[in-house]
Amino acid sequence: MSADHPTTLTTRVANRAPGSRSGRRYLPEVDGHPVQALDPLLDGGCDANNSGGPIWQPIIFFGLAIVLAWRWRDWTPLVLVALAEGGALLIAQVGKGVIGRARPPEADAVPPFETSPSFPSGHTIEAFVIATMLTYLLVRHLWDRSAAVKVLIGVVAFVYACAMGFSRVFLGYHWLTDVFAAAMLGVAWAGVVIAMHRVWRMVRKRRERGPVEEETVTRTELS
Repeated sequence: MSADHPTTLTTRVANRAPGSRSGRRYLPEVDGHPVQALDPLLDGGCDANNSGGPIWQPIIFFGLAIVLAWRWRDWTPLVLVALAEGGALLIAQVGKGVIGRARPPEADAVPPFETSPSFPSGHTIEAFVIATMLTYLLVRHLWDRSAAVKVLIGVVAFVYACAMGFSRVFLGYHWLTDVFAAAMLGVAWAGVVIAMHRVWRMVRKRRERGPVEEETVTRTELS
């Protein structure tokens, strides 16, 4: 490329071939020539986002919770998931309404474009809430397993959440700060739900133990 004709990077949107899940193709162009190397990544990003929206992500999360509750014969996964998911949706909607931040320019985004406020990223909040809660539930249930198993659970969950957040920036739907803030909010809210569960378990154990048994234990500890 000569110095008199500097390379320019532009973008165009083209219709995808039949059978495509994303519906449209976002092609970078260099000096007017389309470059399709990123097309598979865009396909993957669109597919991941389709499963991470405010409709499908809760459905998938609740489906996993139902499986865990059935397998463990315990209502805890369903209760915690309902509380965590409901709070995540509320935080995202309130944050968008209060901040009202505009999304990145449509020229930098992949169709179909989103029109709701940008901050915080609802997809990312839910992803980090899901990752944190599933890690807590699985590690708690598999506490007697090796450390490697528990670390693997945490790593897989973290990678999923980070991939969801990265895809929101990569596809041009959010600013990077939208995703960072959403990740922190998601982990913080999941931590609150976990803390409430731990306190509830502690209170329930004390009630089941009863005052007489508790007094006996206390005297034994003092003697």
